[in-house]
Amino acid sequence: MPRPAPASEGSSIGAAAVEAAKSQLGTPYVWGGAAPGGFDCSGLTSWAYQQAGLDIPRVAADQTVGRQVSYEELQPGDLVLWSGHAAMYAGDGMMIEAGDPVQMNPVRTENIGMTFHGFWRPTG
Repeated sequence: MPRPAPASEGSSIGAAAVEAAKSQLGTPYVWGGAAPGGFDCSGLTSWAYQQAGLDIPRVAADQTVGRQVSYEELQPGDLVLWSGHAAMYAGDGMMIEAGDPVQMNPVRTENIGMTFHGFWRPTG
């Protein structure tokens, strides 16, 4: 399978969102959290994009905005979405997500008991 785009490629907004999300590595998981000090999954992704100057919906199920992309087209900042979880592609086959704590993990399409909604490039 071809690898996604290197972390150095992609939009400046997506790259800025990734940097904002990375600044929160180690932050505890808080249900409904959407600010430094505690995040849930979609709280992290919406907050990171807000820091980059783009407002996206707050709830994971509503974050399928913009255009859907394939694994091979992934660029830093693209969202990885399930029916009840959201993560952000960080580059080099890794994604950042609000687990407990906020952490980096390899990109996956399976999440226990959730339907995968695909990879999405937010446009607002």
